[in-house]
Amino acid sequence: MKVSEIGIRPEKGYQRLYGKIFQSDKKEPFEIYYEYPEEYGSFLLESTEPFVATLLLPCLYSRENLHIEGPISEILLKNLVDIQEIYCQFFDLQPIEITCSGTTKNTKKNAKGVGAFFSLGIDSFYTLLKNRHKLPSRAPEITHLIFMEGLETFLCKATENTKNLVLHVAEQFQLPIICGRSNLRDHFKLDWSHYFGGGLAATALSLAGGLGHILIPSSYPYSKIRPSGSTPLLDHFWQTEQVTIIHDGCEKNRSEKIVYLATKGLISLKYLRPCVENQGDAYNCGNCFKCIQVMIIMKALGVLEKCETYPNSLPKNWETWVGFWYESLFFRIEDSLKTMRKYGTNPKLLKRFEKAASREKIKNAVKTILKTSLSARIFFTPFLFLRSLFKGPSFLEIMTKLKKKQNRS
Repeated sequence: MKVSEIGIRPEKGYQRLYGKIFQSDKKEPFEIYYEYPEEYGSFLLESTEPFVATLLLPCLYSRENLHIEGPISEILLKNLVDIQEIYCQFFDLQPIEITCSGTTKNTKKNAKGVGAFFSLGIDSFYTLLKNRHKLPSRAPEITHLIFMEGLETFLCKATENTKNLVLHVAEQFQLPIICGRSNLRDHFKLDWSHYFGGGLAATALSLAGGLGHILIPSSYPYSKIRPSGSTPLLDHFWQTEQVTIIHDGCEKNRSEKIVYLATKGLISLKYLRPCVENQGDAYNCGNCFKCIQVMIIMKALGVLEKCETYPNSLPKNWETWVGFWYESLFFRIEDSLKTMRKYGTNPKLLKRFEKAASREKIKNAVKTILKTSLSARIFFTPFLFLRSLFKGPSFLEIMTKLKKKQNRS
């Protein structure tokens, strides 16, 4: 894969940084861009680094070498060794060869601006409030928020509703907000949980002319670091001589951040929007796994009714999402239970959550046994077949009852 003809041009009220991409499995080249309102045109740098961050993971997945027609920051070029090693370890990939036309070693001091990515989610709200409340951090005071269309959602799904909410929050905090756009997801259909860090890094590098430090809100706490597109192991390696990238907020898990927002960041209750499903609306769907976790903690704290972007009550099927967490994000259950026991004021909700978690624990154990033991499959198959015919109690229900009897005795 190759990128060339990098430049900046005006585009309908925006200033666009663009590059022409040549991909081996496509006959025609295509353009990748990052664009921002004209008033932030001076923040754009005509540099290759944003396209390195954009193209590295797609090249790793397609097993194509990457050639950059133009010089790359000397610091970033060295760091690409570490970035590739981390990506390859995380996602079971093989390193590629990266070539360029030379290197640059810019001795110019970082720009004074400090940006923070902001999407109305738990993590970005926490990073903003933490910075405003001057909690211990190595990050300078935030001077700008950054909201990008085309990253978290595809450009075709971007709406004015979400953008208007972001603008309202920026106004409340008296901060300028840079509302940009990119089309990288229109061309690279990668798993976004793998790719989003590269997209954020590319955005940060494209704004290095005006922002010398940029904060990327953390997704996971230090104790639960896992393979992801953005982690404290990875993000700082994207920096150059002109921009420092800080992965922020790992000192708290998601549940603890929700508690912080609910108790010390009441403004967030009016605008909070971490939903991954209700992309065309300004509010949350109230049914996806992200919504359910937020709503459970808010309900336990007694503030769900004050959260204007959520329904006032949990959906009837909320316990089914505990099964999803158990299989893919078990630590979310542990963190939520720990937080509810420490801060919660709703013992009935806590009891229901504990029961749901216990059921899923038994269910998961049975699944593991059935997968790994041939004798167990032979033994339980007739039982499961008869149960399906007569609709009797499930094995899980029987095991739960037996466990209760044992506890009583």
